Amino acid sequence: MALGTVWEPLALFMQFHRRLLKPAGVIGSNVHVEDPMPHRFARAVGATFLLTATAALLTGALTVGWTLTLIVTALAFINLTVQFRVGCFMYLQLDLIGLLPHSIASDRALDS
Repeated sequence: MALGTVWEPLALFMQFHRRLLKPAGVIGSNVHVEDPMPHRFARAVGATFLLTATAALLTGALTVGWTLTLIVTALAFINLTVQFRVGCFMYLQLDLIGLLPHSIASDRALDS
């Protein structure tokens, strides 16, 4: 997930959808041309949670590790079932109030 944030062909969930689920007709495609930055932000947040979860599990902090893992799983399930992307929503809210670094903020934040 972390590598997919930097280089999209390594975004495994996206590739799984594009190459397996969509061609098999399991999950259709609702294609919209939109800014890729919210999706990269969401992948980066997910990767951060999973890397932190891995470190927590390896150091014996099982409650923290499994809690972070379940959060990512729940958010992926929400994305899959109702197509609401919590990470993208977080990006847009942070962008609107101007809390994102200029390197990833949209033009909306710069106009205010």
